[in-house]
Amino acid sequence: MKLSRSKKGVGSVIGAVFVVLIILSGFTFYEIALLSMNNYTAAVSSINQADRNRSNENLSILSVQTTNDNDLNITAKNTGNIHSTIIWLGIFNQSVTPEDQGFFSVSQQISIGEIQSFLSPFKVTPDQKYAVQLITKEGNIFDYTLYPPDQATLALSLIAVPPTVYQSNNITLLLTVTNNNTDGIAVENITVSLLTIPFTLTTLLTSPSSLTTSSLAPGASNFFTWTYAATEVGTVLFEATYNRAPQGAFASATVTILEALATANQGQVTITGTNATVPYNPTLWNTMGGTSHVSGTIQSLSANDFNTVAFAPYYTGSISVTNQFVTSSMSDVDGSPNVGSIDNFVGMQSGPDGNYATLTEEQTSGTDGSFGNPSSSTIGYTNINSNRMYGGVFTSESTMAASVNSITFYGRASSGTRNAKAVICDSSGYILTNGISDPLVITTTAEWYTLTFPEPPIIYPDTEYWLMIVSSASSIRLYYTSFIDGNARLDISNIYASPNDPTDAIPATYQYCIYANTSSIGYRLDFEVQWTDVDIVAQTNDLAIYLAGQSRSEDIAVDVWVSGEWQNLFSGLSTGWNNISVTTYLTSSTFTIRFRDASPTDSVGDSWNIDVALLRQISQSDQYTAMVEFVGSSNNETWTSLIWNVASQFDSDNINITIQFYNFTLGAFESSGSAYASFMSIADASNLQSGSIASNSSNFKDSAGVWKLKITAVKDTSTPFNMYVDWIEITPTYISSGDTLPYGAIQNYIVTSTSANDGPTPYVYVSIYANGSSINLQDAITNQTIPNPAWVQLDSNGIYQFRLQSTSSSQESFVIFASVGTTVGRKSVLQEAQ
Repeated sequence: MKLSRSKKGVGSVIGAVFVVLIILSGFTFYEIALLSMNNYTAAVSSINQADRNRSNENLSILSVQTTNDNDLNITAKNTGNIHSTIIWLGIFNQSVTPEDQGFFSVSQQISIGEIQSFLSPFKVTPDQKYAVQLITKEGNIFDYTLYPPDQATLALSLIAVPPTVYQSNNITLLLTVTNNNTDGIAVENITVSLLTIPFTLTTLLTSPSSLTTSSLAPGASNFFTWTYAATEVGTVLFEATYNRAPQGAFASATVTILEALATANQGQVTITGTNATVPYNPTLWNTMGGTSHVSGTIQSLSANDFNTVAFAPYYTGSISVTNQFVTSSMSDVDGSPNVGSIDNFVGMQSGPDGNYATLTEEQTSGTDGSFGNPSSSTIGYTNINSNRMYGGVFTSESTMAASVNSITFYGRASSGTRNAKAVICDSSGYILTNGISDPLVITTTAEWYTLTFPEPPIIYPDTEYWLMIVSSASSIRLYYTSFIDGNARLDISNIYASPNDPTDAIPATYQYCIYANTSSIGYRLDFEVQWTDVDIVAQTNDLAIYLAGQSRSEDIAVDVWVSGEWQNLFSGLSTGWNNISVTTYLTSSTFTIRFRDASPTDSVGDSWNIDVALLRQISQSDQYTAMVEFVGSSNNETWTSLIWNVASQFDSDNINITIQFYNFTLGAFESSGSAYASFMSIADASNLQSGSIASNSSNFKDSAGVWKLKITAVKDTSTPFNMYVDWIEITPTYISSGDTLPYGAIQNYIVTSTSANDGPTPYVYVSIYANGSSINLQDAITNQTIPNPAWVQLDSNGIYQFRLQSTSSSQESFVIFASVGTTVGRKSVLQEAQ
């Protein structure tokens, strides 16, 4: 038998081990599944980000030129919305068979809007067809094809101005070479030539500094100008062509030279300044709220180059606390009417202030009943002698408190008549309050006698009581139905005249025929109150009840109605505040509780004073904000327009960003219009916001030229983010004669040419030259850079518009020359120091 019990024990251990292994296997599978899901989510997010970067990337190959060392000089511009990194350079020689293909690893970074040039790590053979590919880190491929002149389609246009000229005047020749290839093919090493027939009628005065174009992009044109003096009368033919041009590929122009007029006068060339633009960057910043500076300097904001200034946000979440007092006093959600009453309900709707509502129990009655031994099948009797009590010990069968109206016993007097009283005691033998009945005359007839209590005593459910009969004289017979333990004979002196608590109890073995007649009674409270406009979104919800006092010691309980039933919240309220969380019970905008007495069998009415019943609801909204004001200086000119640029980046999605310029006239930051921008962030993506203020732009600086803007980034989140500001620049335009230029300003000028009779000289060519040390020129109409000196054509009104920028680090004076033939216009300019 011992061996058998040992085997059973081993089997239980093995079974337990298997159960543990199964549970551990389940947890292991769950962990693996969760890890796999996290890895999958991260991979999908990475793929989506890569797709966004790829679609936002764009490079434009502006030119590819063959250098004197037979390298390819590649110039590209980033026209996309993200920074690009070129990782592979493909160069394919398409003039040989099979095609010579080569890929070279590079690392060339180009910021947004930036133009960069770089040399190929590979020597090429001149005058051959090459295809170039730029492959970026994001997986995009950008193509460019370069052809020699004899394998491309070029268009030539030669214009002679004027077509009729007097002796001793000048003739200007403009040759335009255009790449008309429509399949994206560039042409390299184009060398033009100009032939004069006959050459004896003219004298060459000026010619292009170079007759060769190293690379001409598809659709692009290059210009060449010559100036000739008309020396002899006659007709001269000019023919232009280019190297290795196909048969018949030339352009021509004819000029008629007339005899000079004796009174011919020279015209006039003037240079007039119109307006200027100057870029300004911030000179300082002010962090606002709790925003903190993480890294970077103010100099980082002068260029869009990923050299950023980083700021960390501060917490701006809010906590809202609402005290919602109880709304109504009647609801009846459980289908049963309220039991009890409420006085001054509004007392619960404020405080605690001593103005309270009083809840009072209502007296209720039940059915009549009895407990004891009502049987008359007797087998014997006991004589109740004078000053003695006999009876039985019985348990109340009422489910609630009850009044004992009378006690009935089966018996008779042994002779003559006797007086009897009924007495009811508790289980310890103490007479209950009002527990002695009125006397009753007992005769010699054996029957049921009922003794009535003038003030019914109160008994309670499931409680043991002694039902007793006392005689005034010997003797009254009390019958019994069986022999059973649990009855008692009480020995008390003078008990009939003035019954008192027993002094001695002697057990007997009889089941006496005696019982009590009862009527159930009780005081009840079951009263419902309700809130009808509850915020179920609040994160914290507490029920708060203030008990100001009560009439007796009976507890008042509080239940909540949820899912079709009552659930207890408080088994009893304490004096003062009683608080409990009810968040799990708030499933709708209606919230119902009930007040009830904790002792429904109580035989005495109670009341309770409730000063406050409210729901305290707390809503918390997490939020982080970064707010920085940037301040800069400018000039005191009257601005006619303003262009602004702000480049930024964030490390989190869905941040709400606003850019606001300060309007000094209104005394506030703009909230709409062209001096305001708002957008949502994309994590790790650079964002460039630009705007143009066309009117009242001087409102955005003060009298000293100070300007400022504010960047605000807000996100409802519990996780802080970082704000990276890359570039801030404003470029105001103002009226300027162009006599004095700030460092780096872009000044607009107009060249006007008139003839001897003050009329315009349309379409003639003008030579423009500025003798400063660091000069940049630009066509004001096409926005294309032009060389210094430049040979350009006037429009139909004899006007040419250009822009000039001087960037000498120290103060410098220079002169702008504009020459039409032998007529020269001049303008002196002072460029201020940096």
